[in-house]
Formats: sequence, C-alpha cells, structure tokens
Amino acid sequence: MFNILKRKKPLEVRFFTQRDGLVDLFPPMPISKCIPEWWKNTPALLDSPPNQDPRHQFRPKKLNKSIKTCWSIQKTLELGIAFPLWEDNFITVDHNGAVHPMRPNGSPDERLGEQHPKQQYPGLLNDDWVNWKFNAEWMAYTEEPMNFYMTQPFYHMQDRSWECMPGVIEFYWQHNLNINTILRKPKGTDKKPSAIQYEFNAGTVMNYFMPMAHDRKIVIKAEQVTSREWEKLHYGYRMFTNSAAMHRKNNWGGCPFDVKGEKQ
Repeated sequence: MFNILKRKKPLEVRFFTQRDGLVDLFPPMPISKCIPEWWKNTPALLDSPPNQDPRHQFRPKKLNKSIKTCWSIQKTLELGIAFPLWEDNFITVDHNGAVHPMRPNGSPDERLGEQHPKQQYPGLLNDDWVNWKFNAEWMAYTEEPMNFYMTQPFYHMQDRSWECMPGVIEFYWQHNLNINTILRKPKGTDKKPSAIQYEFNAGTVMNYFMPMAHDRKIVIKAEQVTSREWEKLHYGYRMFTNSAAMHRKNNWGGCPFDVKGEKQ
C-alpha cells in the first residue's frame, strides 16, 4: 500500500506597516530578490588554483571552486527573508556607552529606538560594546505558528563595526520586529571624550529571517494598514502579561484585525 504524499500549502508571511510609501520602497522580501553584488560577480570556478600549493598547479579548472559552490550559502540566499531598514538613522555612541539617535537633519529623536542597559544582560557584552534596539516600522503575521531564525545579514554586510543579536521568533502569537544590535563603544574619558558615529541608510538589509522548516514554501506579502489596524497587532504583547489560556480565549494569536469579533 502506497502512502499519498500531500504537499503542505504555502505559508503566507504578511508584513504590515502604517507608513506611507514603505510597501513600495523598502519592503521585506526574499533574499533571492536582493542578492548582494559580490555574490553575483563571483564565478563558480576560478581560472587558477585558490592557493599556491604546487600540487594544485595543473589541476583541472573544475576543481578550482569558489565560495559560489557552497551549498549552505546557496540555500541561505534561496530560502531566507531579507529585512531592510525603513528609514535613515544616524546614531552616535559616546565613550560612556550612551547611544544618541538622530534624524537625518541632526535633530535627536528617541522614538527611533531604545537602549537596553547592561543590568538586563550581565556578562553578555564586554566594555567594547553597547546595545541599541531599532523600533521597527513593520510587524508580521502568519495564520499558524512557525519558527524563524532571526540572524545577522552576514552576506549583505560590508561594515563589520556592528552586529545583530540572533534569536528564534514567530509571527502567530507575537508580531513585533524590533531589531536588537550591538554597537562598538569608543575609548575615552570625561577629560578626553570620544564618540563613534554610525550611519544606517534606508534599504540596508538588517536581518535575515530563516524559516525553520524545510517542507513549506514561503510567500511574502507587504501591506499598508490603518493606524487602528496597526494598534490591534500590538495585542501580541499580551502573551507576556496574561496566561496562555486567556490568550487563546481572546484569540490574540488569531486574525490580527478581527480581535474579539470586532470588524475591520
């Protein structure tokens, strides 16, 4: 008797924003739609051996492989979701470890993000690094629970002076996409102050979301919603302050816009 294999339906990942124009300018997208230029320009095979070992001098070209043949990187660029920054950010880190966010016009704006104090994560970072969390202008939703690995956009990064903190996330019970980073802190004293200035440009890929399932096709949609619908998505926060039973009873992990039977 033969088992009939049923294909699972694609998992739709819906990304929501209330910002005008963001859906068209900088939406989350498959990494395959924004492949980094260095990868595009790298040949799969090299004209000469990749090292100076004389034993490789006359080896056939088909053995002179580049990073382009790495299966792991290929699958990362094929399956992952790229999460780009939604607006320009100018950030200054002073020698005391304080982070100062600014708009492009130079005006300070604390709404761009927040800094978690080291008391919240004792021993994680040495004195060379500080935390900064970007307040995302996107939230996400899926119709069923599924884990994604949120990780450093390594293959899109040219500047290695900052890093993203990795972790497992999902979008059925919680929808927020704030980005935790660590930034280098300069050396200095109050008598000899110093600072490091960071410029994060809109469109910069800040994270990869890697689906933690191999048998599902991922479909990505980016949508603009009303302010009221945006606020309803924040019901995901309640999972941290109410019991799981209460969460299920009120359907806080269900439809993001039809909470408790309320119509859109």
